Amino acid sequence: IHVVCLISFHLCIPASIKHLPKTSALEVDVLNHESSPYLPGLYFDVKKSFGKPQTTDIKCGLDLEPPLFEVTLVWIVYENGLDKQTNSYSIPPELLQNSELILQQLKLLEKLFPKTKANKKKEENPVLISDNNSTFLPEKCSKIPLSGASTSTTAACVKASSESNVSKKQKIMHNIKDYIPVMVEKGQMAKKLEAAAPYNVFLIAITDSKLTHHEPLSVTFQEILDESLGEIESSVQINFMVDIGWLLGHYYFAGILLVHRMQFVNVRKLIGFKSCRHIPLLVLYGDESPELKSISQHKPNVTAIKVTMPTPFSTSHTKMMLFAYIDGSMRVIVSTANLYEDDWHNRTQGIWISPRLPSLPEGVDTKAGDSVTNFRQDLMLYLVEYQISKLQPWIARIRKADFSSINVFFIGSVPGGHREGPRGHPWGHARVSSLLQKHCAPVGEKIPIVCQSSSIGSLGANIQAWVQHDFLNSLRQDCVPLGVSQFPVFKMIYPSFGNVSRSHDEMLGGGCLPYSKSTNDKQPWLKLNLNCDTTGEDAFPLGAVRDDVPPFPLPYDVPLTRYGPDDTPFLMDNLHA
Repeated sequence: IHVVCLISFHLCIPASIKHLPKTSALEVDVLNHESSPYLPGLYFDVKKSFGKPQTTDIKCGLDLEPPLFEVTLVWIVYENGLDKQTNSYSIPPELLQNSELILQQLKLLEKLFPKTKANKKKEENPVLISDNNSTFLPEKCSKIPLSGASTSTTAACVKASSESNVSKKQKIMHNIKDYIPVMVEKGQMAKKLEAAAPYNVFLIAITDSKLTHHEPLSVTFQEILDESLGEIESSVQINFMVDIGWLLGHYYFAGILLVHRMQFVNVRKLIGFKSCRHIPLLVLYGDESPELKSISQHKPNVTAIKVTMPTPFSTSHTKMMLFAYIDGSMRVIVSTANLYEDDWHNRTQGIWISPRLPSLPEGVDTKAGDSVTNFRQDLMLYLVEYQISKLQPWIARIRKADFSSINVFFIGSVPGGHREGPRGHPWGHARVSSLLQKHCAPVGEKIPIVCQSSSIGSLGANIQAWVQHDFLNSLRQDCVPLGVSQFPVFKMIYPSFGNVSRSHDEMLGGGCLPYSKSTNDKQPWLKLNLNCDTTGEDAFPLGAVRDDVPPFPLPYDVPLTRYGPDDTPFLMDNLHA
């Protein structure tokens, strides 16, 4: 018996097959089967290739396990289309535990491979989609049996009958949006990163602003996973809010995580799976999530750990990614965005992407390879503070990586009280103060300090209470010893009510701005220091190159525009009014 197997061209097809004309097809018979911890070892014999335009049949063994079996069924569900009675997809019982992720994948398939009137009539013989994601589609739904299932059960797994309760259980109760709405050409991110030097800073492409889709300094989440940056061996996601279904969906459509990495041996016409394994993902999160608590039960290669904080006033708010590549190199990414759809949709977010960091040669002193900014040392010290054993292999890998190409400082923030040590203050804005005193050229007293934030807490009854006494006192430092001087002007950028109401998402765009009326009423002085954007432009002009140095990509217009008499900061209470 044969089943049809959905396989990704670039991940699962050996070189001898990969370069065949797209109009060719291969008929493959199963020769042998061996068990494997992850996927049965399958061996194929290429019987013949024949011209069969836009159709490819690849037949393989019965005992497929997820994710390959799961991926196959996802396409089958998509090909069957929406149930006429419920107007929703009928998901097989075997995929119910991952229904949210499956529904997101189906939505994306609708965008990537929209059905036309012509191909809707050919559902019994789906065609091969020929593009960068060349994917073999199943020949017929009835050819996919469940492991140990009868023929009747097999038919039921592909499309629930009208008497089945599956479609009723899987009726979509909420609107799942396309979470990859901005599609860019694959394989180009490495060139884009090279062109972004020396800052390596990007802003997220805004879904409803088409101008930003093609900005050289805009980026999408898919580009972060782009294979031109390296073939990912494992990764870490540290964040506050994590929608695991959204995150795994991005990994999945980037060809990572949910597809096995397969190595092939070609002996004459014998092609076999030499080894199969999952790509591990470690997620450290701050905001409570039931889905993350149980994700490892459904996806053994995903480990999710809630970051424990020592006090109720501390929050794990870091947003950082670590990627390890199969060639031994790695990469560090720091962003301002949570890992869920809204933060990557119509909100301006900043992202710093490190250069590729190769591994140090064997036998080299591990003290070698750090940057002049001691980025590697500071990063390791920060990760140690988590006291999470799963991070130890990553700390070891960082220690053996060459960070010498990095030209920025790493500033971490750790809860608790900390004293100044031999290397200065270790964390937070006090750490910034220590670095400015060592490296910053003299700054005039009239130069303002500009800050930008997406939330505001209690800053005190007046500007002196905390802003000047602590915050500005750290940020005004330079290499000249501080004498008697006035505090610099403090300017804070925060969206006004008008900014939010005129945004792409209108009032709902303020859902990410947790500033309450009760807190605002206690600090009326703050309005005198607030600034907003009033241009209404879709993209921010970055200025011209000066002395061969490109302008830093600021996510706001300059000069700043102060709040007018009638302007008020956007308050979370506005959403409840």
